[in-house]
Amino acid sequence: MFYNILQYDTMKPLPYDIKQQFLTSAIWGMIFETEDWIKLVYDYDNPNQGSPVVCLLGGDLNKLYSAERGNGAYLMLLVNDWSGDIPYEKETFFASLKKHTYDKQREEIILHESGLRLQISDAVRSFQHITLQDPSRLFNESNGAINSSVLYYGSDFPTHLGGDQIKGVEGFPLEGKKFISEICMVKLRFRAGEVVAHRFFIRKGSTELVVCLRSMNRDKASGDGTNVIGFRVGRIDEAEVFRACDFS
Repeated sequence: MFYNILQYDTMKPLPYDIKQQFLTSAIWGMIFETEDWIKLVYDYDNPNQGSPVVCLLGGDLNKLYSAERGNGAYLMLLVNDWSGDIPYEKETFFASLKKHTYDKQREEIILHESGLRLQISDAVRSFQHITLQDPSRLFNESNGAINSSVLYYGSDFPTHLGGDQIKGVEGFPLEGKKFISEICMVKLRFRAGEVVAHRFFIRKGSTELVVCLRSMNRDKASGDGTNVIGFRVGRIDEAEVFRACDFS
């Protein structure tokens, strides 16, 4: 399996030849019948906050490059759209997909031809955080470390994610992926290569007491002037300040 191992501060803008990428990529052809929705995403340009980019996230990405061809794989489709405009293109999105079954409650589709299960919340709703039945399904555990992969539209190979690019709950064990099973965040990117404010994934119905770790945002341009940089297990006396880490 080949991966791009790139530093986030040196990433270059992705190519913009939407049609050519669609025609030459077997991966995107497994999911979409046409490139119409992808082109709509790339028509949106948000230079101030970062322009959206279509990508696939998940530890099962390698299955798409094997003889399994996605059968039984679980991935998430992301667009990293800070404008909130992309969900208004839902009609085009569903029309562009290959034949599938839609689980509206979980916001997942199962593609008939490949058997791939795809989480699509980011394409149909506009939230920084995404609620999942089990966030740990997006990750692998090996040699005491949590990792995953992301494939950006326009890239030939997935990018490996690990280390500081994945944040879970300090105090929870890595074993059994408990570390990232309740709430976690992943550092991704925008279209031109800029670092994205972390994407958050929260277990649906989680009752674990988790406290956000925050740092000051230098320009204080957003929210309360702080950024979430991680999580830790909370104490009973902190129960009043826990409200899904301020995402609800």
